[in-house]
Order: sequence, then structure tokens, then C-alpha cells
Amino acid sequence: GNIPPAERVEEGRAVARMSDLGWAVPLRALLTTDEDGHRLDASLTPAIAQRVIEVLGQWGWEQRPAAVLAIGSTTRPQLVRELASGIARVGRMEDLGELALAPDAAPLHGARNSAFRIAALWDRFVLTEELREAIAELDSAPILLVDDEIDTRWTVTLAGRLLRRAGSGPVLPLALALRS
Repeated sequence: GNIPPAERVEEGRAVARMSDLGWAVPLRALLTTDEDGHRLDASLTPAIAQRVIEVLGQWGWEQRPAAVLAIGSTTRPQLVRELASGIARVGRMEDLGELALAPDAAPLHGARNSAFRIAALWDRFVLTEELREAIAELDSAPILLVDDEIDTRWTVTLAGRLLRRAGSGPVLPLALALRS
């Protein structure tokens, strides 16, 4: 079935599509893999960090986010946390940390079929009591939900749904790169 409107994420943003020229070139260098295709963690470059700030400045949201939350990552935890905490610091937003991964969460393997992708993501994230309390204190203010890459959009959709069901205000996805 469909996700009810009250549980959906808002329209998001990304620095670039990986198929584009321009910013996709430095993003491909940052979001690299090893010879076996495993994603490599890295630090954000100053140029990409500046571009993220520009993207946020051009967003035109109805209400500015009050907080930033990183999506838990098994493949690039340093990069995603660094991105989220940097945005929180520069934008003077509350840093909510990371949406925790379930103890048995394994790296995702790019299932293209929606049913398989949803099954892999359904119980992937855990809403800690600390995060639940922080969401309540935001009093329905928007949350910026940060990830390194968005491929099928199911990760941000289901992570955002979890936040909305916990009482958050609008969830605004932001990623460095769009793969699809």
C-alpha cells in the first residue's frame, strides 16, 4: 500500500546526480569503492562541504530545519556523521546524532526490486529513547535527514516515516549524491 501523507518525507535535495558532469566528478572521487565494489569511507572535502552549504542556502523551504539527523551507515559512517554534524554546526541547528541501525543491519546490496529493497530496510533503523525525546522537544519543527547517497529513495522514505510516526515535523532529505 501507499504511505499515508502524514508519514511521508518532503521533497529533498542533493549536491548532484552521479550521472551529471560538474559536481558529480568530485563526488565520484569521494564516494568511491574498492576493487571488490565495497564502498569506502572518507572525509568530506572542503569544496564539497562548501557546495552543501550553497545547496542548503538555495533550498527555499517553507520552514528552516531546527535539527539535523544522520542516517546510520554501515559503509560510510564517518562521512555521513561528519556531513550531518558539519551542517548542524554551520547552520546552527541541533545535532540529533545518528538514526541508529538495528544490531543485525548489514550493508545493503543494491536490490532494485522494490519489494526486496523494502524488506531489507523495514527493520533496519531503531528509534532510541533519546532520539524519541529529542524529537518531542523539537515541537514538530522540520528535521534535515542526511545521507551520503540516495539510490532508490526507499532508505530516506522509510527512515523518514519512522521519524514522522514518532511525532517529528516535516522530514527533509539531503544527500551528497543521487544515483537514480
